[in-house]
Amino acid sequence: MAIGSRRYIRLAKILGLSLERHSPDVPRAVITDSADPALHDLYHASIPYRPDWHDGGFLYKFYLQDYSPFQRTLYLDCDCLVVHDLSHIWRLFADVPFGVEGTQQSEGDFDGDIALMCRRLGVASIPRFNGGMYYFTQSDEAIAVFATARTLMSQYDELGLRLTARGSRSDEPVLAMALASHGIRAVDDHGSTMRTPIGIEGELKIDVLRGYCRFTKAGVVVTPAIVHFADWRTLAFHYNREALKLQIARSVAIQPERVSRGVDAICNPLYSFAQIGRPLLPVLRRGYRKWYYR
Repeated sequence: MAIGSRRYIRLAKILGLSLERHSPDVPRAVITDSADPALHDLYHASIPYRPDWHDGGFLYKFYLQDYSPFQRTLYLDCDCLVVHDLSHIWRLFADVPFGVEGTQQSEGDFDGDIALMCRRLGVASIPRFNGGMYYFTQSDEAIAVFATARTLMSQYDELGLRLTARGSRSDEPVLAMALASHGIRAVDDHGSTMRTPIGIEGELKIDVLRGYCRFTKAGVVVTPAIVHFADWRTLAFHYNREALKLQIARSVAIQPERVSRGVDAICNPLYSFAQIGRPLLPVLRRGYRKWYYR
């Protein structure tokens, strides 16, 4: 989905470049209102955005099945970056009509009280996941999940769910409740599909041209094929260094490994020097969020 702001158009281009490199044979589609030829060149299908179908926010995610031209769809937020082949993800979700990576939880917080959600639904647990990646089929089961999600979204306040920092309704807890209503559980990928580097421990090791990503999250080492640079992280160093590598590699006849080494040689020392100001990062993040969500 790439609509409105030029920021989202740029992110969709970077995602398209990473998909082109690591899963070139998988058909790619973008939902957009942009006429940017560089964006359309990176996707096999450009699908017109339909604002009349929904009222903004994240509600569009519950119409993805109507947008998608495919029998099997892997949806990615545009602030994701693909770092290696995605074949294993299709195999992981091969036997489910609707797939999310995550864990089943019966208590805690997920933009609302999970225990209360379970009691409302009469279920033992709900799937908890990051909404940057969804898998679904054009099946009756998936149609029913999307329909239930749209109904629950209309009851958002009654369900006691919190608004996001942008003041919009969140898709994740609503879809979690819809999936639980239809007996669909989260799938454990052992850290191999999609992760966001929120709250990581130690260094983020990533190279989009050499095809790897590795970091520690919640005490577990993960090696995701898709990195979801949520919130302000597309403005940060690692995302933009890797985006630069993709852009250069597509435009010059140089081996990708050499491009990667060259970009690292120039950018990494500058980043290391900038770490002197690292204690200021929390202040900068708060300032960014106050500006971005104004």
